[in-house]
Amino acid sequence: MAVINHFGRTRWGRRPVLLLTAMFMLMWLWKVLGPDLPYLVVLLGISVGAIWLLRHRRDVVYSIVIVTVTAAAPMIVTIVMADAHSANLPTAAAILTGYILAAPLPTLTAWALRPAVISRPLNCLLGSLTLLLSATPIVVFGDHGYGTQLVVTAVTLSCGLIWVRHRRALGHQLKNLPLDAAGWTDLGARLLPGGGQIDRVLIRRGYAVAATLTTAKTISPGALNRTLTRSLGLAQSAGIPPARVQPILLAPAATSGLGPHQITSRGAAATVLVLTPDQLARVTSTTREHRLLRHRRSLLTAATLAQPEGRAA
Repeated sequence: MAVINHFGRTRWGRRPVLLLTAMFMLMWLWKVLGPDLPYLVVLLGISVGAIWLLRHRRDVVYSIVIVTVTAAAPMIVTIVMADAHSANLPTAAAILTGYILAAPLPTLTAWALRPAVISRPLNCLLGSLTLLLSATPIVVFGDHGYGTQLVVTAVTLSCGLIWVRHRRALGHQLKNLPLDAAGWTDLGARLLPGGGQIDRVLIRRGYAVAATLTTAKTISPGALNRTLTRSLGLAQSAGIPPARVQPILLAPAATSGLGPHQITSRGAAATVLVLTPDQLARVTSTTREHRLLRHRRSLLTAATLAQPEGRAA
């Protein structure tokens, strides 16, 4: 028996034991559930897959829970009213069904608004609470001809509340950003989601300048490649086409290598300008712009990038 127990604790012994245990469990479940066992296995597989995919996305999990509770609350109220033989049940049940169908709308609105400058689960919770509280007159007094209008008004108020909170957060995000004479919004230093820091980010009408600082006296190919890579990261993060992001390497101590450099990195080719800090203003003042481009989305998205520690938010 000791030999068997020792073998069962080894790496090779655990696998057969696990397989045999799983086989006996399936046989027992088939005996208990019968034809319903395949549905249970599929449901468990879907649940495990969903948990695995969402293990690092708490905001998505919270939003799913909020939608579920928002849809379940009118169902529970309807069941309670039926058990209590409420006189308002026949008219209230139809309107509460409309609330059940409208339950995902606040959450969808919160997730549709971009960029995400405030907590999406908090927006979902506030919108869903507004939607549920508006159903109180239906539960207490029943539907007296205004039930449908109340549902439409409740959906409008809940989604409008989320939209207003989002717009106010965007305005607060942009109100202190400096704007230079040429129309460029200076976002200062920003951290990219994939790592790396851009020491100065400027946005104007769908175009961007990504300036990286170096203290080296000699410009190396590695510094040029990093500059281009970070400009591509900014383009991806802000939703700007890479061709509209100008990579610039600021080299105040450089003794050689100033000027344009043709660089190819990550399958993209671009011209990296190596400049001194006082030359940056002359470059931005002569950069072309497209007045028909919608530029606010890219500016707002870039403004949500994190700032290095020690800088004012």
